[in-house]
Formats: sequence, C-alpha cells, structure tokens
Amino acid sequence: MALNPKAQHQLDIQGYKSLNEYYNCKPWAIFRSKLVEIYKARGHWYCWGCKCKGNSFHLHHMDYSNWGLRNDAEMIDIRVLCNSCHDAVHKDLMKMRGLTLRQATQYVIEGKLLKEKSE
Repeated sequence: MALNPKAQHQLDIQGYKSLNEYYNCKPWAIFRSKLVEIYKARGHWYCWGCKCKGNSFHLHHMDYSNWGLRNDAEMIDIRVLCNSCHDAVHKDLMKMRGLTLRQATQYVIEGKLLKEKSE
C-alpha cells in the first residue's frame, strides 16, 4: 500500500521499513491496547460499518495524516472495522472503485455498502 508522504516520513523517522513492521512493534501494541480499552469502556467495540459485534476487529485509520503519532490526533482518525468491512475498504472501494482511504472508510461507516448489498 502506498502511503502519503507524511505517513511515509513518520515511518522513516521511527525507523520502520513497512506498515506491517510498525503494526508488529511494541509501541503500537501498547497504543492499540489502550484504544481497545477506551472503545470497550465507551461501548464502541463493534464494527462501525456493519454494526456486528465480536472481539476481533481492525483499528482502521481513516487516513494516514496522524499515523504513528500514538496520541489523541491519531485516535480521532481510527475507526473499528470487522474483517469484512476492512477488506471492502481496501480491496473493493479503493482498488476497484478508486476511492481514497478516507472516502472508502466513510462510505462503509455511513452504511452505503450495506445498502448496496441489500439491494
């Protein structure tokens, strides 16, 4: 996945070669755990796209402008998505339809993908 220049710069500054390397590092694991606790405490630990409930979700970035900061600004850009909705953002809406990451995420969260599937 190609990152925007700001996100790539942040990755470079932190010394990570890829997003996968970052998402497997200890600082992200700690930040992710804190986010999960916050979302669960607020009753937001469900897929924000299809509204399914469970325990295994992606903490999905709306865009990468605040990626890697591990602060409130990054938290604001994160949405909880199930595997199906997360795949739809990256594989269907972005690759197949040419939407930006933010546009594709918003499309799913607003329920437009669910509406399409039910028609």
